[in-house]
Amino acid sequence: MRGRHHYPPNRQGRNVRAVFNKLLNDGDADMYGRRQALRFLEGMDDFESKSQLLRMMTDDRKHGAKRLGEIVSYLSSLQDFEELVVPLLRHGIDDPEMAKPLFRAIRGKYLHSVYLVPGFIDHLALRNDIIEDLPVDSAELLCRFLLLLAKAYGEARSNTEVAALAKALMKRGDVKDAETLGIVLLLKEKENRQAHIEASERRTALIGEDDTCAEVACWVTDRVPPGDRHSNDHLNYRDISIIPTADELRCQVPPYLPLASYENAFFEDPVSLLLDRNFRLLREDAIACMRTSIAERTRPWSNARVINVDFNKARNLSFVVQLDPPARPVRDWNRARALNYQSVVAFLNPDGQVERTGTILVSRDDKEDWLNHPDGPIIGISFEGDEAFDNALNEMVPNRRLNDLYIAAMRKKDYKSAEDALGMMTTFEMIEVSKSFFAYHAVLKALQGLDGIPFQDELLHGNSTEDKMPTYFPRNLRFPSIGDREGFVSQDFSRDLTAEKLEAGSTLDISQARAVRHVLTNRVALIQGPPGTVGGLIAQIILDNTAEKILCVCYTNHALDQFLEHLIEAGKTNVVRLGSRTKSETLEKYQLRSLAMAKGRNKQDDSSRVLKSIDAQRHKIRSRLGELLEIIKSPVDWTSPEGGIESVLLDEYPDFYEHLSIPIQADGFETVGRKGRKLKKDHLWQEWKKGSDVPPFALAATNHPEEFLGFWNKPLAKRKQIVAKLESSVLEDPRRRIQKLLKELKDLSAEFETAARSQDLQILQEATIVGATTAGAARYRDILSELSPGVVMVEEAGEVLESHVLTSLSSQNVGALSRDTKHLILIGDHKQLRPKVDTYMLTKVSGAGYNLDVSLFERLILRDLPSTTLATQHRMRPTLSSFIRAQTYPNLIDHESVFNFPNIKGVCSNVVFIDHDNPEDGQEIDSLDSKRVSTTKSNQFESDICIEIVRFLLLQGYPPDRIVVLTPYLGQLSTIVRAMKKNLRDVDFYLSERDLENFEGEEFDELAGAAAVNQETVRCSSVDNYQGEENDIVIASLVRCNNKGSIGFLKEPQRVNVLLSRARHGMFIVGSARTLTKSPQGKQTWSLLLDMMKANGQIRKGLPTICRLHPKDDPVELCCKSDFRSIRPNGGCNRPCGFRLDCGHTCPQMCHPVDRNHLFAAKRCNEPCRRVPLECNRNHPCTKLCHQECGRCQTKMGPVLLPCGHVNHDITCHDMRTEMAIEEYSLTCTETVDFIFPCGHQATTKCGNARAEQPRCPKLCGHILEGCHHLCANR
Repeated sequence: MRGRHHYPPNRQGRNVRAVFNKLLNDGDADMYGRRQALRFLEGMDDFESKSQLLRMMTDDRKHGAKRLGEIVSYLSSLQDFEELVVPLLRHGIDDPEMAKPLFRAIRGKYLHSVYLVPGFIDHLALRNDIIEDLPVDSAELLCRFLLLLAKAYGEARSNTEVAALAKALMKRGDVKDAETLGIVLLLKEKENRQAHIEASERRTALIGEDDTCAEVACWVTDRVPPGDRHSNDHLNYRDISIIPTADELRCQVPPYLPLASYENAFFEDPVSLLLDRNFRLLREDAIACMRTSIAERTRPWSNARVINVDFNKARNLSFVVQLDPPARPVRDWNRARALNYQSVVAFLNPDGQVERTGTILVSRDDKEDWLNHPDGPIIGISFEGDEAFDNALNEMVPNRRLNDLYIAAMRKKDYKSAEDALGMMTTFEMIEVSKSFFAYHAVLKALQGLDGIPFQDELLHGNSTEDKMPTYFPRNLRFPSIGDREGFVSQDFSRDLTAEKLEAGSTLDISQARAVRHVLTNRVALIQGPPGTVGGLIAQIILDNTAEKILCVCYTNHALDQFLEHLIEAGKTNVVRLGSRTKSETLEKYQLRSLAMAKGRNKQDDSSRVLKSIDAQRHKIRSRLGELLEIIKSPVDWTSPEGGIESVLLDEYPDFYEHLSIPIQADGFETVGRKGRKLKKDHLWQEWKKGSDVPPFALAATNHPEEFLGFWNKPLAKRKQIVAKLESSVLEDPRRRIQKLLKELKDLSAEFETAARSQDLQILQEATIVGATTAGAARYRDILSELSPGVVMVEEAGEVLESHVLTSLSSQNVGALSRDTKHLILIGDHKQLRPKVDTYMLTKVSGAGYNLDVSLFERLILRDLPSTTLATQHRMRPTLSSFIRAQTYPNLIDHESVFNFPNIKGVCSNVVFIDHDNPEDGQEIDSLDSKRVSTTKSNQFESDICIEIVRFLLLQGYPPDRIVVLTPYLGQLSTIVRAMKKNLRDVDFYLSERDLENFEGEEFDELAGAAAVNQETVRCSSVDNYQGEENDIVIASLVRCNNKGSIGFLKEPQRVNVLLSRARHGMFIVGSARTLTKSPQGKQTWSLLLDMMKANGQIRKGLPTICRLHPKDDPVELCCKSDFRSIRPNGGCNRPCGFRLDCGHTCPQMCHPVDRNHLFAAKRCNEPCRRVPLECNRNHPCTKLCHQECGRCQTKMGPVLLPCGHVNHDITCHDMRTEMAIEEYSLTCTETVDFIFPCGHQATTKCGNARAEQPRCPKLCGHILEGCHHLCANR
């Protein structure tokens, strides 16, 4: 398009950048006329690297913004727009390089600078003639410019002139993306909202404000559109601050929340409707917990006060806040789960109202000694909002001095002085309102940044037609070797390949074959089944036949690791795993961080140069910030800082300045003070500040005595208010500059992070498979969007929130800068647990209508989008699968392999429901809305039974890692683990990280001591956190046993389905059948299951056990803890074992089915030893116990006459084994004798000492030392 830029004729050999360089670098140089503006543009056009150009144009040390304003100032006609504005916009929009993540920030900064040119947008909005007559490509360029701004900046979305331009572009009808711009600006929604407001005002005027029929906001049927509830309530969800503001947390009006039915929707565009709903509901799930934490004062910290500022490890500014010491000293902050990095906190004033919110930015790794400060923990906080920032700055200076006084007084235990200092400080109660908000933040931010969504027919309308097949497959498809069958090629697979042909050519069953064909013929494919079944095969087919990259997204790290390991085993090693929480040794080297470290950094590439440039800019900004912060910290006086009080009075309050100035006498003499001393310039100011009376000499000199007296007669309280206002005015300009610099620093830090991520992008571009958890995919949204994998495969899709799937997809951006996702494959089971939602009101079972926990997978299946189900199960023995077949999966088929599973040893039945009537512990509360309430549910009886079953099975020879204990309640999980530590000391237990996240304080300390998972650990888990996993034997504690039929979680069919489908070989459930069937909702879930168990004789009062060594004995039911210990003490019966050990003794244990070689008994035989010690030549019997080493013969041989002539009564057989041994023993003779030592002394000593080679004299030496002539004190 350069030919359309009508630059002046080129002169031979002219430096086309001369004008550009001169005007950009010299701020005093003038741009003379339109002709020179064109020369400047010609210089811009000469840059091959647009990133270099835009970086120069936005460099604060240069004058790009000034030149942009001058160029645009010549805009007066269509020709001016074409020759001046179009080139400016093309530099930031048309170049594909500028759409890369590495340069998006600088592009945005440049385009924002164009947008901010004074009068530019206003002028365009008034010139409809220019908009109407623009060529199509120029109109589209302007539209893309406005669209980029509207997506990035709230000010652009709320600008009425931008809205007017959007309407003008839409009116033309030939501008691509104009409708999208109108959608992003919510033009129709704003008109509808205004109409709604006007209608409400008319109705209010008609029926009166106090009429009870007037419209009110209701949490279920809220018809009031978003906006005006509080400062963060916006119509456009992109304008909402992700972290809640103080005003928002104080607001008592329920928020606008879109219903799943959309009956209260205020948006017409279906894409905006979907994104808005997911954003608002997901954010409400996080914020509702914050409101609860504030109301209940969860995790409170006293006397939080701002005392300083500091830069954290990421080089961002944070306020340093000190807290009072906790009531209970914290030994390990990593286990305390308090004051975590990125936790959201709320500062409450004395009235209990939220004053400000913030995020903890300084982690314990940055400042290890801060949290352990002896005078109370210190943290770094970034506050939300300009007002909170200003207030924190104002508090910091006086708080620093007073905090030192407070701490000194507390150390001296001078509590009166400490209380006085504390009373003068600005302090707050700080509440940790959320420790996990960072997990929401990434997804919410990604939702705000979405350009749109692909597959709109399927995802929005639930439609799927024949022409919705994936378009990237070749006509002839090659299938890999499957099982023991060789691969084959299918000609024209979309027409000729049937599920039956695929089944015949592989080891797949018919349902798996149908699932594979379903994926190949549907661009949105839904497979109902467990993860890891056909996903790996489908990935192999895609990789073998296409060049598309696959993004695999899983809810849990466990499922992600399994999927990637399967592909690696199949030879697909071009894999990158995002995130660092893998427990797989195989995947360690495939993690992004590991690959980046192995590759190293190329210091010459674009990203390294950008990082170096950004770091230099950040360093400069931090230096300027440091200077300004020193100004803020310094005390304000008459002349400093920044000119001080005097400067403010001269500029803003000249009358006050006159009243506080030292008068000059008419004769030219100066007024002096006591003893003739010259008065300082701030003398009257200091006197007025402390409340002094009217100074007569100043009154006599003033020309306005009444005003003067009025000023000097102000009460002290009023004077203090004025002083505070003036001091604040002195610091106003430094504060504004600090805020401006902090925004620049924040933008640079974001740009730095993007540039650093661009190096990761280089690694991802070389991979064919990228794996991530849902949270990881959101965190890496920028580079995944640039990578734009053609295939997105979501495992565990029934557990994944819809918002997490949407943010994993790529959609075409403005100007086709990003490609759409071509294929979405969802594998999951909506009949098991739904995605986790913390706020009960937002769940489907609450009946409120929001249905946040309905996954995209479930929503599409319920809308009858084509799907397929894996019908053959390979996990459970038929006895177990019969339950879920009856309850949930009527067409479920058992694979032939499950019929050969071994029976559980030592019991009569592989499935047992142990029915009891022992009441649950804790409160009688039936609510799913509170985690805190749910953790109170426990049942000590069931805990004891479960532990005894574990012990019994271990005594049958089962390895610990083949047993898992499940329970739906965290309180019971804690009870079981504690009891296991007490009663099974030889066995370790294991809790997953997701279970541990639910515990705090001492409880967390105790449970976090669990061993790492290995073959020697028994897994204990909540039911929810065991979905997707399995084990040979499952022991389940249902907990609930009460007279009300209150069963809480257990009434949900999905949770019961998960519970019943985890075991491979055997399952033992402990619960109350009466309570389960008494519950109205629970009866529907449990009656059929209990009837089946009853018919099969599987409901018992205890565990039906047999003695494997005495199979003819009758089975015995073990109904309580004492039964296990008395009847089956060692896993068999209570007969003595009676086996003769190698030592000749009888095995002391009761009947035991394991250790049939009796190695354990031999090691623990406590009978007297019958062996003769090895060195004993007198055949004495060993005096120790049988399991102990004999060692030396300790039989006493005395009295014996020693060679020295003394008689010894304690000598042992070992000491007399040889003549030499007796001689050596005699040297230990303790009888006393008189002896003359070689030194000449005669003394009494032990016989052994006297007979030694060098006997030791007990007397002092007495020799006179040379030099000092003192006696030697040695012996």
